[in-house]
Amino acid sequence: MATSFFRHRTALALVQLLFLYAALCYVLLEIGFASRNLIEAAPFLPRSSSAFAKTAYPAQLAGMNVSLQQYTDASQRQAALERLAAAGFGWVRQRADWNLLEPSPGRYAWAQMDDILADVAAAGLEIVIVLDGSPAWARSPLDRPPADNPFAPPAAPDDFARFAAAFALRYGESVRFYQIWDEPNIAPHWGNRLTEPIAYGRLLAQVVPAIRAADADAVILLAALAPTADRGHTAIDEAYYLQRLYATGAAPYFDAVAVQPYGFGLAPDDPRSRVAILNFQRVGLLRRVMVAAGDGAKPVWAVRYGWNRSTNGVWQTVTPDAQARYVEQANALARGWPWLAGLGWAVDRPAAPTNDPLWGFALYTPDGLPVALWDRFALVNRSSALLTGDGWLSLLSRLFFWLSALLGILWRGWRTGGAAQIGRWPARFAQLPLWTKTAAWVLLVAVYYFATWPPLIGLCWLIAALFLAAEPLVGLVLVGLLLPFHSQHKELQLVGTLLAVPPVYAVLLCSLPRLLRQRLSVTNSVGALLAAPVLRTGRSKQRP
Repeated sequence: MATSFFRHRTALALVQLLFLYAALCYVLLEIGFASRNLIEAAPFLPRSSSAFAKTAYPAQLAGMNVSLQQYTDASQRQAALERLAAAGFGWVRQRADWNLLEPSPGRYAWAQMDDILADVAAAGLEIVIVLDGSPAWARSPLDRPPADNPFAPPAAPDDFARFAAAFALRYGESVRFYQIWDEPNIAPHWGNRLTEPIAYGRLLAQVVPAIRAADADAVILLAALAPTADRGHTAIDEAYYLQRLYATGAAPYFDAVAVQPYGFGLAPDDPRSRVAILNFQRVGLLRRVMVAAGDGAKPVWAVRYGWNRSTNGVWQTVTPDAQARYVEQANALARGWPWLAGLGWAVDRPAAPTNDPLWGFALYTPDGLPVALWDRFALVNRSSALLTGDGWLSLLSRLFFWLSALLGILWRGWRTGGAAQIGRWPARFAQLPLWTKTAAWVLLVAVYYFATWPPLIGLCWLIAALFLAAEPLVGLVLVGLLLPFHSQHKELQLVGTLLAVPPVYAVLLCSLPRLLRQRLSVTNSVGALLAAPVLRTGRSKQRP
């Protein structure tokens, strides 16, 4: 009866340990998220800090992507710009199509651009000009008709450099921000060819010095990289593309990085921030690439973001209420990132057919009537307060809460481990038949070999630690056998950190509990031996 009770008690304690391990994994994940959010919010670098290139900041955070060339009536264009300014937007992003502005070599058509820039200035807005597109005469034969790809890069970067210099020379007084090309990391925005970070880096090296020579105050934005999780021939994810650009030495040729953190149906506070997840937090992923490259002093522009309410788009669908709510949440997050210079909504009014899913972002109906999203933007943009001390207190409080939970779980795990008598398990394992122990090791190694989920890998380590506590010589044998397989490491994705653990390191890590226990045992034995003469001396003095 007593034996049965003991077994039930041990089994119950084991179940409790498994639940505590699951809770421990969750708490560690939350601590990772809280730490990353606090670091990315840069509490010691307010938005006015000189640690960032302030010339690369617009006067206001909020901006809007526009297609001002669609207005044939100047009064309509002016009214649209005035409405944006009244709603609290500080800048607009407008494409300058090289194909239209230089239809033949050396012959420029500036008239429409003259009017657009004059109206933008009259509305009190700043403008971000996107220089891209190519006329047929400047393309390689691969991109000319009949293939005809107007998004293809020029065959000779010098041609684009001359056009960009002419643009900057003419409009340098009214334009400060120049974005060089758009979405070169996906097809067809890099022509009928493979996407090439090196080729785009060469284009930057030709064009940017020409712009800066014509306009000394020019601020150069990197091409806004399209959000994608692919890493193939026709699409390269933004993080890898940016890493390759840094590797080519392109850093001197841009003053800010432009990203497009569309929400794709996920809430702005969705904490996942990795290549495989397309969400608003992707902006932090690109920021970490910049910091890793030693380029953290430059700001990031989220030039195009949003959530789509149409049902036929590639951006996934949210309800109008969720769209408005996400706008407010995204702006609150953005104001807490001092390295974020601009936050631009996807589009106010698309220059597209009424059935185009872009209208799911629009602030107007196809009939020209404003939608309810206008009111939410006006409310959000009027709130100019940045993240205050209360905000930092909230972030710190969340971190301290999860740290306290971690301590509680560790304490409870210690107590439960005592109830389960874990200390006796290694001895019991050592008494098992050889074939049983061998089968247990084979099963553990097989599970570990195929495991990719960090909690499962951690559980394998804990079990291995118990096995090695029973037979430490097995650990020594494993170290010798696994030395040739040093490159076969396990990769653990821990929030924003990638931890690579070779098999030998894993064995040594699992051997630590046994080594520490042995060290404590030796220390206690030595202490007992030293204390023994003292005890004997004391007893001899007490004898009559």
